[in-house]
Amino acid sequence: MKMLRVPLLMIGLLLCSQGFAATQQEKMTSCNADPAAKSLKGDERKAFMSNCLKADAPAASTALTPQQDKMKTCNADATAKSLKGDERNAFMSTCLKAAPAANDAGAALTPQQEKMKTCNADAATKALKGEERKAFMNNCLKK
Repeated sequence: MKMLRVPLLMIGLLLCSQGFAATQQEKMTSCNADPAAKSLKGDERKAFMSNCLKADAPAASTALTPQQDKMKTCNADATAKSLKGDERNAFMSTCLKAAPAANDAGAALTPQQEKMKTCNADAATKALKGEERKAFMNNCLKK
């Protein structure tokens, strides 16, 4: 079985790289066909080609995740308050641990998170520690 994994992985990587190469080649062809590219030389041409190739990059890669968005907000708040050193670290820690606002997209817990929260509460009520808690959590989460 292990012997089969390596060739399958290599085939998958080859197919992915061919798709990327074809896309990259299409971008290069498109950017080279631009009349502006034909009149440029040297560094100006390199800069034009770089910008042209980046222009077609998918916008999804620049979108911030909810955690990144929260980090950005907390960082801006800390800067606005002119916090430095340990004060800034403490503020950032508290800010990032804070529950998301009710209007945030990520405010609702997933079913798995709800189950984890319930199991944690049950384990705390039973005052379980160590291996007992681990076994209880394992069984609880499997239900």
